[in-house]
Amino acid sequence: MLAFLFLVALGVDYTIFLMTRAREDSAARGTRHIGLVVPIGILVDTFVVRTLLVPALTVHVGRSIWWRPGGARRTAAS
Repeated sequence: MLAFLFLVALGVDYTIFLMTRAREDSAARGTRHIGLVVPIGILVDTFVVRTLLVPALTVHVGRSIWWRPGGARRTAAS
């Protein structure tokens, strides 16, 4: 349930960011150009980046993938 809520919140946040950017770009390029580019970008992000690139990068980098800027303190669980 927690993972579902996280993914829904992430999706809503992503949609807000995307629509804000589309509104800014549509003033200069029109909505027809934005209407084509946005779905193509979402499909590439969904099927290439999130399903192939991120897991492959995680396997390649290993535990260093969890690196945090600033050298955050370790907790007892880590």
